[in-house]
Parts: sequence; C-alpha cells; structure tokens
Amino acid sequence: MTDQWVILDGFDGDRRTADAIGGTLRERLESMGKQYTAFRISDLHIAPCRSCGACGYKSPGKCVVNDDLHQILRAVAPCSVLVFLSPIRFGGYASKLKMALEKFMNLGSPYFTVTQGKLLHRLRYPAKALLSIGVTEGERVAEAETFQLLVRRNAQNLQCWRHKAVVLQPAALEAELNGVLEEVLPW
Repeated sequence: MTDQWVILDGFDGDRRTADAIGGTLRERLESMGKQYTAFRISDLHIAPCRSCGACGYKSPGKCVVNDDLHQILRAVAPCSVLVFLSPIRFGGYASKLKMALEKFMNLGSPYFTVTQGKLLHRLRYPAKALLSIGVTEGERVAEAETFQLLVRRNAQNLQCWRHKAVVLQPAALEAELNGVLEEVLPW
C-alpha cells in the first residue's frame, strides 16, 4: 500500500477555518514527505445517491451517474489514509460531504462478509485509516458525541484499520490541531 493521503474538505461558505485546518495539514504532510490529494467538495458537482444498486451489480464499483465523485473514488481506492474535514452540522458532516460519502458504497463489493461480528460489504481495495476533523461553535457536547459516533460507524463500514474523530472549536483551532497532527501523522 502506498503512503497516500486523500483529504476531502467539506467546508463551504467561510473558508478561513477550512483554510487554516487544510493548510496546516498539507504543510505538515509536505514537511514529512507524504503524498496527498486534496478535494474541495464545494467546488465539485456531486449528485445524490439514488440507491439504485447499479454500482453493486450493473457497473460494479462505478456509479452510473456521471459526476465528479469518480475522480474522488479513483484517489481514495489506493490511498492509505482518508481525511474528512467538515463543520459539524447537527452532529454530522456538511451536506455536500455527506452526499459524497453516501456514494462510497462503490468502494465495497456487493457481497457481504462477517467481520468482527458485523455484516459488512467486502473490500475491493486495501483498508485505510480514517481521520475526521469536525469544527463546532461553543460547547456542544451532544453534537460532538454524535459526530464521534458517526465517525466510528463510518470507520466500521469502511473497515478502517485505525480511526480518529476530532472535534475542534475555532478559538483553539491551531493549538489543538497541532496536537492532533502530532498523534496521527505517524500513521
């Protein structure tokens, strides 16, 4: 497996926070000689999943809707670390990032396997690590807990060998982010 990172930036609107997080992450990855591909989801055309099942049976691994998700999935398939950056909305991801993630079914095969007592789709591609960084305003404990649970469930469905959910607040962004990156960059 190559040491390739894929960053999915789900921020929309005010770019200051997104640029601070994404810029710091990219600088650190470059300083360590790691390769990465970054996508700003708000700049892409991603159609909603129709739940038609064609990606599993008609065109295995490929959505029949022609949108920009194909270029994301081409980068995600061989990567070793997947990073989601998003403002936290009601405990979840921003809407366009969520729309993209709903189509990640393409990464699995239509066949199932039991893994650690869970019925999951078989992997088409190597397992990955998952880092999700969410930003929220104020002390919203329940929202942060819901976000962390969502990331754990995403990691389970994607069968990530390591995962971490981080909730940051804009006021303490830089200090907390550097601590998080110190912990996860050895991945």
